[in-house]
Amino acid sequence: MGRRLALTAALCLTLAACTDDLVPPASADRDDSPSWYGGRSELPSCGIDEPHVDGYRRVEARNCFRAAVEADRPAELSTLQYGDEGESVRAHFRVLGDGRYEIVAEQLPGSLDPSGPQGWVRYECTHFLFIDDPGAELLGQPEMNHGGECTQVEYVEG
Repeated sequence: MGRRLALTAALCLTLAACTDDLVPPASADRDDSPSWYGGRSELPSCGIDEPHVDGYRRVEARNCFRAAVEADRPAELSTLQYGDEGESVRAHFRVLGDGRYEIVAEQLPGSLDPSGPQGWVRYECTHFLFIDDPGAELLGQPEMNHGGECTQVEYVEG
C-alpha cells in the first residue's frame, strides 16, 4: 500500500502559475480532512496545475516553486493527477523554511475501482528533487521520494 501510494503520489506532479488566487480547496469535496491537511498553515502559492486544463504544463509554477526551494523560502505548489482507473491525488508540495519540506496529499479512488485507496497522507522531506529531462512533459516537476528524501509520517484513511 505504501509503495502504491508513493507511486500514485509521484504521478500527481502537475503544476501551474505563481499566483495566490489559484490555490485549490484544502479538500476537494470533504470537510473531514485531518488538521495537518485541511487546516495547514497558509504559504505563498506557486499555483495549481490540473491536466488538460488551461495552460497545462505551466512552467512558471514549476520555476516559482524551484526558486522557493533553492532560496529556502516558504511556498506551496499544488498538484492534481489522475490515474488509469480514474483515481486522483491532490498533493501540496511545501517549503516550510529553515530546511524543512513536506508533502500533504489527498487520495480519492476512481470510478473503475471505488474500493481503491482513499485518505490523506503527509510526508516530511529533507529536500526535493526535480525532473530535469529536457523536452519531457514533466520537466521541472518536483519528484516524490525519488532518492529516499521523504518519509511518510501521517496517514488517515478516509
